[in-house]
Amino acid sequence: MIQVLNERLVFVALVPGILAAIIAVPIAVPIAQAIIRPITELVEAHRRLARGDKTVRVQPHGRGEVAVLGRSFNSMAETLHILCVSVMPPRYDLRPTQCAFWPCAQAKCVSSLR
Repeated sequence: MIQVLNERLVFVALVPGILAAIIAVPIAVPIAQAIIRPITELVEAHRRLARGDKTVRVQPHGRGEVAVLGRSFNSMAETLHILCVSVMPPRYDLRPTQCAFWPCAQAKCVSSLR
């Protein structure tokens, strides 16, 4: 009798749990991807910017925190691009030690040493 009750209790608890998982997974996966995709794009854009691509921008979608972060990233990248174009002198006679302080001039600085 107790074993029958235990089996019924397991069945009553297990079946709804399995049904909930079957329903929840197809709903949760697209939601997770929608959250992760913009963050992944921001990380990749950050890496490109760090490698020297001052023209990289992201497409912020919506009004949430990730969209605000995307717009902030674009503003930062645009400011860096403008500074690199306007602040650097037309002639790049920087010594290699100075190139570290002017990342946008590193390629020109290194090429001027050749």
